[in-house]
Amino acid sequence: MATGREGFPAEAVTSRALLEEYLRQSLLSEYFDRLGGRTRQVTTSLKSYLIEAHLGEGTAIDRLSGVFKEVEPTADSTLLRAVDAKGIPYFIDVRDDRYPFVHTIGHTNDTDQAIDKLVRQPFADRCWLPSRLLLSQDLGRMIGFRFFHQRKVSGLDDSDFARQLAAELGRDTAPAFRMAVSEYANAEFDLQALRNSLSIGRRAAIESLSWRSAGGDLAESFIHDHVWGTGKIVAYGNSWSAHLNNILSLRHSYRSVVDTLEEKFALSWGEEGLVGEPLQMTFGEATPIRQVRELVKDLCSGREPFRLVGTWEEAAEGVYVVNAIDTHVGHKVDLEVAQEYIRVYLPSKSCGNIVMRLLVNTERYLSSELEASFEGVFSAR
Repeated sequence: MATGREGFPAEAVTSRALLEEYLRQSLLSEYFDRLGGRTRQVTTSLKSYLIEAHLGEGTAIDRLSGVFKEVEPTADSTLLRAVDAKGIPYFIDVRDDRYPFVHTIGHTNDTDQAIDKLVRQPFADRCWLPSRLLLSQDLGRMIGFRFFHQRKVSGLDDSDFARQLAAELGRDTAPAFRMAVSEYANAEFDLQALRNSLSIGRRAAIESLSWRSAGGDLAESFIHDHVWGTGKIVAYGNSWSAHLNNILSLRHSYRSVVDTLEEKFALSWGEEGLVGEPLQMTFGEATPIRQVRELVKDLCSGREPFRLVGTWEEAAEGVYVVNAIDTHVGHKVDLEVAQEYIRVYLPSKSCGNIVMRLLVNTERYLSSELEASFEGVFSAR
């Protein structure tokens, strides 16, 4: 299958203008060629990944060389070219060195693996986009959405049927629930109706949303941006400028939320006492938690997706206090976990991305049917 890369090689990209020309090879009005009764895909899609990074001492090239086979600068000091072990090219935009973009037109199965390796490094993480943040975006006309839900962590109130099904399949947990809807005319209305009228629409997280945006660069230009909660944006269409505007808007929203978490909610001692406030996710009567102790063990295990390791103790009956370290950058965070809520104590100077990761994965693996004490940060942008 052709990918379009033969027409303009990655090695020729030395500037942002040439990067646009290179990426445009995967920005087409039509991705399939129909000839003689046969359908052939003529190019892959453009993928852009939003990354949260703490590069620290040393250059970005030094850090990224532990992930990619090759990393080299271009003539633009804020644009790096990288190649993975399979020879697939990536372009890393580090104009914002805390929130870089990674662009590629490689095959998704391969590029997702490379990004998985990148975000497992201690200096990097995904930009986690919870349902609340995705729903706050206005990136054009909504044309599709996906739900995701899986009781993956321990201590949850799974039904007997779900546990029996998992055992029959030789699994620790039952298969994930997924629902995908593509509807150009009524997607936004359908999403709202599902979330309001069906329990699964509230219990399941929004895994991704898709928008169609008109491009301003050419007549009849457009982009379909499929935005995932893990910070991945898959683009179909012919407008690079519309795609770029959308990912810049997403990054601005994300930065605004994390800045607010770090500046207004993070805890520290000032002249007048404690500054900041705890962040709480409340499940109420709809709580999925059955055994708090077992959930706490999972939260402190250091495993994906929570990336927290620490100690815990039962402070009161059914209430557990966790003193944890975030393996992403080694910052401290304390949790209080009970059947009805998870409370986060984020110390001053700890990374706000910890909260975003916890919220997204709570939505995905416990329940999105929760109230967050910090709801306002997703609308005040």
